Amino acid sequence: MAVPFKFCTVQPKRAVEARCRTPQEILIDAIGHQVALAKDANYTYESTRYTKTEDGYKRVATSKPPRKMWWQGDDKAFYLQVRLGSSTVVELEKGKPTIMCGKDQSDVVAVFEQIASMLSDG
Repeated sequence: MAVPFKFCTVQPKRAVEARCRTPQEILIDAIGHQVALAKDANYTYESTRYTKTEDGYKRVATSKPPRKMWWQGDDKAFYLQVRLGSSTVVELEKGKPTIMCGKDQSDVVAVFEQIASMLSDG
């Protein structure tokens, strides 16, 4: 008995696509670094960079602190902007990318954790 074929356009994932993280995963990791930095001013994470040697370029692991996404204003309140590189990625209200957290640094941690949970939920 012949089985009828069913054709479709589904393609297997390429190895490069399988290794790529989604922008949400990248942002959640970045927020995790910000939370750790807010709790510990000496926090660093392992980063990879390439240095030129006689044999070509070599991968070197370095430890560096993340660039802060928050700051304390003149009014002693803490503010934050969620950014990746030079782009603002979280803008909950059009034209207002800055989020006012509160007067204490623990408020910054609470806001970051709330944004991370929003990203996890979709």
